[in-house]
Amino acid sequence: MQEKIIHIKQNNIALLKQFISNMGSSSNTFRYFENRKISCIKKHLLTVLILKDEEPVAYGHLDVEQSNIWLGVCVIEAQKGFGYGKKIMTYLTKYAKDNKLKEIILSVDKNNIGAIRMYEKFGFLTISEKKNIKFMNLQIGEKNG
Repeated sequence: MQEKIIHIKQNNIALLKQFISNMGSSSNTFRYFENRKISCIKKHLLTVLILKDEEPVAYGHLDVEQSNIWLGVCVIEAQKGFGYGKKIMTYLTKYAKDNKLKEIILSVDKNNIGAIRMYEKFGFLTISEKKNIKFMNLQIGEKNG
């Protein structure tokens, strides 16, 4: 099994399209592309995929919206439980620290307990809640678990 993290740009966007079409039930909790065109990645600070044997299995991004930097992570349904979420999170948080970002934020469904636990392990704290959504942030300059 060969595994690697790649950066997504316009020249390899077909891999992202493949990931989106293979998400399965993961699309129930990762709704980022529901109301956005795939071309929105042009504005991302970073868009990555994990390829396992050249097949995309996990996705991550750091997206700038006004003064906020949003983190997004998704693992396709068939590949959950193999540590890909943790690998993407490690990569994105290292990028944020290396590039001296002050804070990254995310939103997650309140019932997505596994994702919330993972975010908390990376040092994310709940900053607010609205309906069924929890908003969390990570202050980059602080010590994180």
